[in-house]
Amino acid sequence: MVVLLVVLAWLAGCSEPALHHPPTKADAPLAIAPASWSEADLALFDRLVTAESVFPDRAQRSLYRMRPPVIEAGQRSYTFQLNSQPTMDEDRHFNLVTITWVRHGHLGKTPEASATPSGMGGPGGGFVDAFAQTGDRAYDVRVSQGMLLPDGVNAPAFDVEKAAAHMVRLYEMQTTAK
Repeated sequence: MVVLLVVLAWLAGCSEPALHHPPTKADAPLAIAPASWSEADLALFDRLVTAESVFPDRAQRSLYRMRPPVIEAGQRSYTFQLNSQPTMDEDRHFNLVTITWVRHGHLGKTPEASATPSGMGGPGGGFVDAFAQTGDRAYDVRVSQGMLLPDGVNAPAFDVEKAAAHMVRLYEMQTTAK
């Protein structure tokens, strides 16, 4: 019953313009990330998080549209939304993939707690998160997928752990190339 209430509360928040994830103990405000990002930080993240880097397969990529990036509570987030399909009610159904960058230590997760994805679900919906940190320990990245979909929707499989590891690899390739 508690899980159902949490999922329903989370779903209610998804109709707002900015995507909010349901709070968990791990997301408690242990530390607040810095409120500002340098232009260099933003440019780096904008190069890393693209439709092509998140969805390497062209067919899968064509099913999503990217929302404008958001900075909230010191986190830089990029959200990709599944395009509406005939069986979907746009006011109710969704599939969102969100990539969030934050300075290391401000996601409230330790490397041990981040080793496996976390999440919850219910009938026809749920969410899952995976976390990774850059090798230089400068940044943490969270990859989330949340969805509530009816039967018959063409929603491709998405691996949050693989995507988080890929974001870290891209970061490391960019920063070592400098």
